[in-house]
Amino acid sequence: MKKMMMLMMLALSFSVMAGPGHKDHMNLTDDQKAAWKALKQEKKDAMAVAKKDIYADYDARLAEILDDEQMAQYKKMREHKKEHAKMKKHKKKKHKKRMNKED
Repeated sequence: MKKMMMLMMLALSFSVMAGPGHKDHMNLTDDQKAAWKALKQEKKDAMAVAKKDIYADYDARLAEILDDEQMAQYKKMREHKKEHAKMKKHKKKKHKKRMNKED
């Protein structure tokens, strides 16, 4: 568990350091760009798997603490939070599109 968290934090720190656009200034060959893109996809896939494992472990351990009713409330709150995040993300995209049209 701790190992997975450390890997996720390490991967996130590298993605922040090599943020968008940095590779454009490095004069990479097409092969290097393709390899980098493939590596980023592998990282993204591994992060998704790790995240699922972490949440599954968390939910299993939380189920040992909470009773059935409390666990149901927790799951309902989590779903509500996901929906809220989706709406917020949608509004942000919509606002961004509107701002680009005004330019």
